[in-house]
Amino acid sequence: MNEDPLIISLRKPANTHKPVNVAKPSATSSPLRMPRPAERPLTEMPQRAEHPASVQRVQKRNANLAALKNLPGFVKIIIACVVLAIIAGSLATFISNQTPADPSHVTQADVDNLVARVGALILLPQDETPTIATVTDLNALSGQAFFAHASIGDKVLMYPKAQRAILYSPTQNKVITDGPIVVDKK
Repeated sequence: MNEDPLIISLRKPANTHKPVNVAKPSATSSPLRMPRPAERPLTEMPQRAEHPASVQRVQKRNANLAALKNLPGFVKIIIACVVLAIIAGSLATFISNQTPADPSHVTQADVDNLVARVGALILLPQDETPTIATVTDLNALSGQAFFAHASIGDKVLMYPKAQRAILYSPTQNKVITDGPIVVDKK
């Protein structure tokens, strides 16, 4: 059989049209197919030399996994519950340690420490424990003369029985203002 060459025209940027002769591929040869390397069966692959100790560890691990697979179902459930409880406990501990303490919550030790520091500067009523407040918003207190020299973070010790209030600055370790508590009866 006579094979005619296939003629394809390719354009070049210089406006020259020259036909290019391209031979038709034959059925026996494919120009796109790369020859494959000779394939060997897996049994002929070279084996890696294993260290005897590592082989024993792998065998022991496989034996332990096989023992876990042979456990009854309720034992697997108990083990899973214990693991989940440990993970949940660890997560709860982590989250509770990350949560900042409430600044409005004052412990009795904090009150005793504050009373001792202020008591070293001024005579305090001895028959009652004060209520402690922290100045956080100066704009809300701007119309009151008692808080005229207050700063954010200052402490107010209020003694309701003695009807006395003390404004204390922990940063300066000074009593800023001391005055009576006036209750508005409106």
